[in-house]
Parts: sequence; structure tokens; C-alpha cells
Amino acid sequence: MTEAFSQSLAVFAQSSLAVFLEAAPFLLIGALVSALVEVYLPDDVIERFTPASTPGRIAAGVLFGLLVPCCECGVVFAARRLMQRGAPPSMAVPFMLAAPVINPVVLASTYTAFRGDLTAVWLRALIVALVAAVFGFLLRRAAAGDILRGYPGIKAPACGCDHGCGHGHAELAPLDVSLAPKPVAKLLRLISRMREDFLDMGKLLILGTFAAAAFKAFVPPGAMAAFGDNLLLSVAFMMAMAVVLSVCSQADAFVAASFTGFPLAAKLAFVTLGPILDFKQAFMWRAVFGRRFLILLLVVPAAVVGTLCLTLGRVMEMFPGWAGP
Repeated sequence: MTEAFSQSLAVFAQSSLAVFLEAAPFLLIGALVSALVEVYLPDDVIERFTPASTPGRIAAGVLFGLLVPCCECGVVFAARRLMQRGAPPSMAVPFMLAAPVINPVVLASTYTAFRGDLTAVWLRALIVALVAAVFGFLLRRAAAGDILRGYPGIKAPACGCDHGCGHGHAELAPLDVSLAPKPVAKLLRLISRMREDFLDMGKLLILGTFAAAAFKAFVPPGAMAAFGDNLLLSVAFMMAMAVVLSVCSQADAFVAASFTGFPLAAKLAFVTLGPILDFKQAFMWRAVFGRRFLILLLVVPAAVVGTLCLTLGRVMEMFPGWAGP
């Protein structure tokens, strides 16, 4: 029994380290891109390109993620800032839901994690875009005051990162950036924001890799096969894991791909629901949105993702060749 446990422990260490080393570079790139956008992109760039029609606003909100990639944490408050400055909810909320996934860094990490399987990449983007479109349609007549809590404004934190998350990060800003020349001050803000994002998301990545490795190492193969062989159970299990683990979107594909016995539909449930709905998101939403809209955010994404992934899973079972390797 001791020898078996030692072997399981070795598998756990090897698996967790392998997933982390694969995901960490994309985590670093994501933190850098997010910091560059926040520090150097003008605040009004999105508001200047607001379409008049609801479909146009939904499409703009979804596609802005390609230009303004954000992590799940920062995008919540970015969406609030947009609505406070006049952007309609039918554009800002789709942006909030889609940007953490439909951006070059996350799509590249998904491609790498799934070993070049483009099917996983475009299905992930499509499912998230559909969830965002559902919210855009539901909010087509809503105003910002209908869904936002009545905060007077967003206070800039002490670190100077201006991401509006409400906590000071003074420990991450040892230098007084106000005393530095403007280019230097921006560079210091960039470094501070990048470091904060990488450390915050890195802790969640480690938790996710440990959980995935623990299932691979310590759960009996028969039990994992029972989940993997049942589409409904596997999708429900991976959705629950996505909510609980709260792994960042730049790295969650590596965690999902490590569940080798699970069907692609279940892995898609993990990588599509996680960036939209998880524990950390729920707490941030509670600080930003009113109760009625908060209920929609907690219920609708899970319902849409679950339905789409179960449907995809059935189609893949009927036509196993079309979904790729």
C-alpha cells in the first residue's frame, strides 16, 4: 500500500508540474497584455465605436475582446466603467462575458493545450459568444441604472493601476508614481499591474493544477471512467469544477485537457463556463450589479453552457469523426 501511495504521489507531482509549466507562459503573456491595454489604451476607445442596433452592439462587445483582452477580474469593473460613461448594457455585458475568452492569448493557449485541435478552439469561442449574445438580447432595452448598483464612481487604488477593483494594493506600489515623469510612471503602473495579475491568477492556477493532478493520481480509474463514459455526469462534473476552481482563462484549457478520460464536450463545459461564472466572479458581480441581474448572471450562463455542451456531446457521439482528435 505504501508503494502504491508513493507511485500515486509521484504521478501527482509530475502531472501538476507539467500542467503548470505548460500554462505559466500564457499566464505571463496574458498579464502583460492586460496591463498594456489598461495603462496605454485610452479609456474612451470603446465608447467611440458604439453601434446603434442591438445585433451591432452585441457583435461589437464580443469582438472588442480581440482588441481589449482582459482577465475575468478586471473585465467586470471595466464593464461597469463603460456603462457609467454611457455605453449600453447590451454591448458592455457581452464584452464582459466574451473578452476573457475571445482574445488572442486565450485562443492560442487553448490551441496549445488541446495539441493543435482547432475544433476545441472555435467551439470554445462560439459557445462563449452565444452566451454573450443571449445577454445582449436580454438587455436590448435596459439602461445602466437598471442593472448597476448605485455607486457614485470608481475610486482609483493606491497602486495607480486604475482597474477599479476596490482594493488598494499598496504593497504592490512601493514607489510614488506621481513623482516620476509620465512615461516612467506609466511603466511603473504597467509593472505593478502585471505583477499583481500574474500572482493573483497564478495562485488559482496552482489550485487548479493540484485538483486536476489529484484526480488523475488518487481517484481510481474505474471511478473516473464512470464519469467519462456518462455524458451528463461528465459535463455536470466539469461545470462544477470550473465554478469551484476559478482558474483563469489564460490557463484553464491546460487543466481541462489534463482530464484525458473525459469527452471533449465536458472539457468545453469547463473552459466556457469557468471564465464566465466562478466563485471569484460571483463575489465581484455582487459588488457591481443589482440583485435581479445578479440572479440572471448566476443562472443563465450555466443553463446555456450545459445545454450547448450536452447537445454537442450527443452530436459528437453520433458523428465521432467531425470533432477532430
